[in-house]
Amino acid sequence: MAQNAAVASFPLGAGAGGLWYGLFPAAVSPVLVGGVTGGLLAATSVASAFAGIIADPIQKGLGLHHRRLHRLIDAVEKQWNAEHEDADFVAYDPYAARLMDVFDILSSAYRIAKA
Repeated sequence: MAQNAAVASFPLGAGAGGLWYGLFPAAVSPVLVGGVTGGLLAATSVASAFAGIIADPIQKGLGLHHRRLHRLIDAVEKQWNAEHEDADFVAYDPYAARLMDVFDILSSAYRIAKA
C-alpha cells in the first residue's frame, strides 16, 4: 500500500515513480504503523464498549437473559437440594472466550517467533 501510494504521488508522474520506487522501494514509517494500530485499537475499544447498547435490548426482547438466568437458578437449586452429579446448566460463553484467547496467544507467539 505504501509502494502504490508513493508511486501515485511521485512528482514526475506514475511512470517515473514506478521506475524510481522500483530501484528504491518505499517503506512504511514506524510512526504510521503505530498510529494506524493505535487508531484501530481505540476504534474497536469504543465499539465494544458501546456494543451492549445494541445487544442488550435485543437479548431482553428475545428473553435470552431471562431464560439463561432461570436455567442457572434451576441448576443451582437442583445441585443444592439433591445430590445429583448431572447439571443441566453449561456455560459455553467462558469456554469460547478462553478458546479465542488461546488462539490469540498462539498467533502472537507465531508472529514473534517468525520475526
